[in-house]
Parts: sequence; C-alpha cells; structure tokens
Amino acid sequence: MASYQSQVAEEHARTVAQLKSEFAEEKARLVEQLRLEFAEKLKKQMTELQLDLRASISEVGK
Repeated sequence: MASYQSQVAEEHARTVAQLKSEFAEEKARLVEQLRLEFAEKLKKQMTELQLDLRASISEVGK
C-alpha cells in the first residue's frame, strides 16, 4: 500500500511540475505577445501625434 501511495505521490509531483512548466511557458509567450502588441500600438500613436504636431506647427506658421 505504501508503495502505491508513494508511486501516486511521485506521479502527482511530476504532473504538477509539468503543468507549472507549461504554465510558465504559456505565460512568457503571452507576455511577449502583449509586449509586441503594446509596442505596435504605441508606435502608431506616436506617429499620429507627430503628424498632428506637424499639422499644428504648419497652421501656426501660416
């Protein structure tokens, strides 16, 4: 009986370790995906702001 319990405990520990590893990998992938999406949105907003600023400067210069 003890051997069976030990075997189940070891299998449980392996399963938990595997799930933790998979979770960490997925978390890292999602964080990187969000970082790239955020960077792209920020770049787009900065470009729009630059265009708005240039248009405003152009209007003031007239």
